[in-house]
Amino acid sequence: DVALTNVNAKFAKRPEPLALRQVVGRLGVRRLDDGMEYSTEALQFETEDGLQWPGGNVRVALYPAEGDTPARGEIDADRLDLAAMAQIANRLSLGDAVHAALTSMDPKGLVERVQGSWRGFGVPQAQFSVKGRVRGLALAAEETPDVGRPGVRGADIDFDLNQSGGRAQLAMRQGQLDFPGIF
Repeated sequence: DVALTNVNAKFAKRPEPLALRQVVGRLGVRRLDDGMEYSTEALQFETEDGLQWPGGNVRVALYPAEGDTPARGEIDADRLDLAAMAQIANRLSLGDAVHAALTSMDPKGLVERVQGSWRGFGVPQAQFSVKGRVRGLALAAEETPDVGRPGVRGADIDFDLNQSGGRAQLAMRQGQLDFPGIF
């Protein structure tokens, strides 16, 4: 359990630290028989410039490759604010391409729940499964010389996907779809 004030987290390749006024919640690290588990519970924080992470829970389990068995992992999370996540991610060492993509997409919405697992990421016969619910999703459209990237605002999406396909249900009320270069 943590209740800290005036925390500065320094990341490689980022000259400025992530300065936090306060951090409250539970952080966990647990050794599993064949991997590691990292978790947060009701973690909330506020940056020096007023950005607030409103809470939520995350559990990530990572299992390294062993012999012929590929690496695998699991994620279970709820109440993730996409706008706050993008703003925090832009303060981390994630590379210029990731920062540019987050800025241009300007994500917003609340991931109410997401559960996922993967096995053999980036190898032949890789497997993944992810299901969840996002409410109030907004992603900015982007015009390009060709067709562009579509945008959406006010979407509620329930999804269940895997490497073979899946399903998604989209509902909108007073929302908007934007197809630059088409409409």
